Amino acid sequence: MLYLTHDIDWLSPFHPYAWIKCLTHGSKWLKPHQLMHQNIFLNSIESICKHNVQEKINAVWLIGAASGHALSRYGLRYTTNSVNYPILIQLLKKWNCTIGLHSINNESINTQVIQLKSFTGQNVLYHRLHFLKQYNELENDLAQANIKVDFSFGKARQVHLADKNSNTEVKFVPTLLFDNAFFFNKPEEVFSTFSTELRKAIATNKDVAICFHPENFLILPALREYYQEVIRISRNEGAVFHNPASTL
Repeated sequence: MLYLTHDIDWLSPFHPYAWIKCLTHGSKWLKPHQLMHQNIFLNSIESICKHNVQEKINAVWLIGAASGHALSRYGLRYTTNSVNYPILIQLLKKWNCTIGLHSINNESINTQVIQLKSFTGQNVLYHRLHFLKQYNELENDLAQANIKVDFSFGKARQVHLADKNSNTEVKFVPTLLFDNAFFFNKPEEVFSTFSTELRKAIATNKDVAICFHPENFLILPALREYYQEVIRISRNEGAVFHNPASTL
């Protein structure tokens, strides 16, 4: 099975770090004129939702649920108190999206799960760590929070088929491809390696995930074409997209 996932790291273009990144990240971040549009991130999220419906793929949307730390180095750039947070929840529910947790290390996973469930009214079954910052007690914390599937293992900038065994009921599904790979490698190299590694996963009945961030579609316009190509390659290799709304 292949899981399509989306991490939501940003909700407001008016966060101070959004403007600082204009100076520090060059072509790997948005332009100042883009940040003048207050709904730019929400609009990108909805655009992806529409596309996924057309493709008949129900992705897992991994969102933050921390009550603070939006200015910390490894925090998400929004909290559950952000103005756009309830709007995000309503938008994802409108498109019948499956919602999971994109956790940070500043608060316990269990606390973040409880907070997310209070907004969605749904059990939180899916998870990925922000920045993939694994730690020794991760599996136990996931099990305690009743997380069933974790996507935290992989490499953000290159195609990589990670391997992680589980000693609990938590299922570790490695993320084979992050869209960040397209910022650091030639697209044809990403496609070729992805195809090869996906074929290996399918041959060994190994579930894997892919991840695309809504803001990256705004930064790199060609990513829409790359996204479509990844879906095409996946289907050509015989991958079956997982439907998280139906079964684990």
